[in-house]
Amino acid sequence: MRIPAHKIGAIIRHMRSQRDVLEGNGMSTLEIDVGDIRPVSVAFTADELVVTLADGRKIATPLAWYPRLRDANAAVRERFELMPMGIHWPDLDEDLGIAGMLRGRPAT
Repeated sequence: MRIPAHKIGAIIRHMRSQRDVLEGNGMSTLEIDVGDIRPVSVAFTADELVVTLADGRKIATPLAWYPRLRDANAAVRERFELMPMGIHWPDLDEDLGIAGMLRGRPAT
């Protein structure tokens, strides 16, 4: 789909005007309130990792995304440390960030 040049200019002008309105009200166009994303609990189902956040949301991601966790036994999975922005499994040297989970990013 091609957008004519004159429409691109109009779109850019509109976006700039919205930025000015937001910044004039003390808001930044780059700030997004994502809530309190501190993890408060971790659970496993047969095929998912389920993390409950401090604001009550639950993130469920496929266990297949995290091969070290998938292949670990239940005792090792249950030995984790909750961090301000993620979870650490010391026996596996595995760290998962909540932001990455929210973005739907598998472990690399």
